[in-house]
Amino acid sequence: IYPDPELEQQILALPIRCIHSEEGCRWTGQMKQLQGHFSTCAFNVIPCPNRCSVKLTRRDLPDHLQHDCPKRKVKCEFCGSEFTGEAYEVNTVHFVLFLSSYEYDGKMPGEKTHDVK
Repeated sequence: IYPDPELEQQILALPIRCIHSEEGCRWTGQMKQLQGHFSTCAFNVIPCPNRCSVKLTRRDLPDHLQHDCPKRKVKCEFCGSEFTGEAYEVNTVHFVLFLSSYEYDGKMPGEKTHDVK
């Protein structure tokens, strides 16, 4: 079999739709442009950049990174330290247990108070 460059060019110039058209992608173009489209297609499935083992569509990635990814960076509202999402849950539970071990008077442990006269 000998490749036919003219036939290859004709095939690559054929108009096609994205393979994700049934999911909602409206892209159409030539077959030779399809690979470039995948780098931006909102319906293309990609792995999480945080390497959390989840694969999801590009359009669902921002919500996953902000709310669901167990490896997202989260700042603790109590101590100000930065944790991954999964470690934050553990840290919050430990901090609440730490606080509950003190008699709570509205102040954080170690917080200075000033007497007003």
